[in-house]
Amino acid sequence: MLSVTDERKDRVNTYATNLSEIARLITTIAANDSIERIYNMDPEQRKDLAKVIKKQREEDAANAAAKKDASAAAGPAKLPSAIPGAGVKPSTFYFYNEAFVKKGKRDFARAWGDDRKLEDNWRRSNKISSGAAAEEIAAAPPTAPAMQDLAT
Repeated sequence: MLSVTDERKDRVNTYATNLSEIARLITTIAANDSIERIYNMDPEQRKDLAKVIKKQREEDAANAAAKKDASAAAGPAKLPSAIPGAGVKPSTFYFYNEAFVKKGKRDFARAWGDDRKLEDNWRRSNKISSGAAAEEIAAAPPTAPAMQDLAT
């Protein structure tokens, strides 16, 4: 992913090579440890382990076949929608997920109501509108408070 002219490229390639070698060795060690563990088992335990492994493989094969049959019965596979130029991996952006968008709309409607008009400052109770009405309100002289309001 780094450009050829990046000064860190050689160091990153060295790290990648070393980590690949370490991962290969760890896999080899794990496999050898498993073989050694099985070798140290009693013959009866080995037979039981072989039965368990065989049963699990048969179940995995049956599950894979069932999935294949279910997908074939469902019709042609629908490819995930991806953004052009974003590669094959589907996007995880919140607003590209239909379920999240629908849930967000339901939550908004539950909190604020279904009939909310699309407008700026919709939460403010004393909005100042723009245009001729706003100019008239600004030009009007302030009214004198009523005598009852002064008494209280």
